[in-house]
Amino acid sequence: MKQLKQLENLFVYIFQTRETLIDSLELKKYSELEKKGIIKKLSDGNFEVNLYLPEIYGYFKEMVVNKLQSSLTNNIEESFKTIHELEELIKKEYNYGNIINAYTKIFDAFRVNYLLELDIKGIDIISYKNELEQKFNVIYELRNFQKIFYIFLVLKDISIEEISEFLESNSEVNSRHYLNDYLNSIIDKKEDFSICLIQFLLNKFENEIPHYLIVLISKIINKGKIEYLEKLKERLTNSTKEALWAFSLLDINSEIIYNELFGILINDNSTEYLYHKTRIIENLINSPFNTSIDFEKLSSKLFEYFENPNDDEINSYFNTITYGYEKFEDLKYELLHGYLNRTKNIHVISSFFYNFKEPKYLFHLIGVIYNNGWHRSSISLFEEPLSHFWSTSREKTEEFILSLISTKQRTGLLPIEIIMSGRENPMQIDLLKLETEEDQILAIEMICNFPHSFDKLIPILINLIDSRFPKVIEKLQMQLSTLVYECYNEILIEWLENLIPKSRKKASFLKPVKQSLKLYEEIKKLKYKTNDLNPYYNEKSFMDLYYSLENENRAKMMESARNSPSGLSSLFKSTSIIRGNSWKFEHENNVMRLGKVESQMYIDTRIYKNPELYEYQLERFNK
Repeated sequence: MKQLKQLENLFVYIFQTRETLIDSLELKKYSELEKKGIIKKLSDGNFEVNLYLPEIYGYFKEMVVNKLQSSLTNNIEESFKTIHELEELIKKEYNYGNIINAYTKIFDAFRVNYLLELDIKGIDIISYKNELEQKFNVIYELRNFQKIFYIFLVLKDISIEEISEFLESNSEVNSRHYLNDYLNSIIDKKEDFSICLIQFLLNKFENEIPHYLIVLISKIINKGKIEYLEKLKERLTNSTKEALWAFSLLDINSEIIYNELFGILINDNSTEYLYHKTRIIENLINSPFNTSIDFEKLSSKLFEYFENPNDDEINSYFNTITYGYEKFEDLKYELLHGYLNRTKNIHVISSFFYNFKEPKYLFHLIGVIYNNGWHRSSISLFEEPLSHFWSTSREKTEEFILSLISTKQRTGLLPIEIIMSGRENPMQIDLLKLETEEDQILAIEMICNFPHSFDKLIPILINLIDSRFPKVIEKLQMQLSTLVYECYNEILIEWLENLIPKSRKKASFLKPVKQSLKLYEEIKKLKYKTNDLNPYYNEKSFMDLYYSLENENRAKMMESARNSPSGLSSLFKSTSIIRGNSWKFEHENNVMRLGKVESQMYIDTRIYKNPELYEYQLERFNK
């Protein structure tokens, strides 16, 4: 009774926290469950629920009865529907959606335990799985049956002959993901069984070595059975590609293995099968047996691989570099330049810095590209890496951005492009960290000359009201006064009123800025009296021209995307707009009401008052 109560409390706790790990402070509440092994200690010192025990399975079967007034039967399809119904009910009770987390682990284990019960009853789950794969229409609740099945197979009591037959008939490429997980699991959980299975398969296949046997031998070598390395090599003498793939699976946990693989790579002068070779080199340089001399030799190999004439191989190889080699950022960055020289495919930059920790490489690359033909759309290449470093290394990223705001460098509006890159709100850098008066003044000029989103940038700019340099505050007043007069008028005063805390300092600071608004209003009245000077007749025409050109360019861009056979829009049907507020698909009769999406951006009015002059000034600014 005490155990059942603790089990109920445990799953309330798990469903609330959405985590099967048990905090050591919580553990004392479940002493009976720990005694029974229902809660087990992990190697890292944490505690976790063993979801595959009969007690857990029995508890969830009772939950089916109590909450659904139902029960599980020998019909797999119906029982999976029932389990799914319970899962959805629990998620609703605890106000949680369809996200992979503890709920998924718990109910997947429930399904596995159910299959184990059927297996004990004599129901052939393997045959059911094979029959299911032949069906075209499978119910939603069985969509992940393959994943569940392979977990079940690890726990099932099965003979060597039976599993050998199963492996032979289920080794298609499409099913290898879960099959490989299964092979790894039986090596970890059933080592003696795995050794017997390997020997059985070696005897069965005298002149070949199927995929699953390579995985088994590689994983048993990783468990310390180095004597199997020779068996692996013997079977792979006729296939370089298979051999390299097998060697890429090996952990370099032995000097014997290290020397063997190092010798193979160094003595190989071809530039084929780069994906596997690159993975082997990563394992070698991460090995404790690697020396600085070996590292240089292996690094040279990576650069030699760019000589491969096949672009697909080069791209596959470089993809391995991008998402691996985490401890070797210097080498990775050098390889990026090698790749760009080889392919000119600059779009890889957006994903290349995915697992970098040091932002200096990104800013060096921005500098290189800036000095070799930068244009304002270039910043789009760097949106993802900049966002990555702003999230993971904010202080260093801010330092690099601030270093670009310097009278010693000619970086145009690059720093402002960076802080605005791909974001609804700019990176909140602190301009007060700029050490010199000249650099703070330059920062003011950069932001006040940036062509859009001034409403987003002004909170960053206004911090300079606290500058220790009187000339900086004076420059800030002058620039804001100019923008009030020429661009943003009374709306800028509103922004400033909301941003600056009420004080004498605020009143003093805003006085000349507000005077510029009065001057603007006086001149506006004079202009309205004369048609030749009236902004309604003059500036409106410029604005209309600006928007008509923008709409024309956007229409051309959309038409180009629509007509591209490889474009995303080629996947979708055409739509027609009906009477301005409805739409329908091509060749369909249903008419639906249009939704409404709005966005706004404040732009500098100087853009359309004198576009050519403004563009010229932007291009020449601080260069």
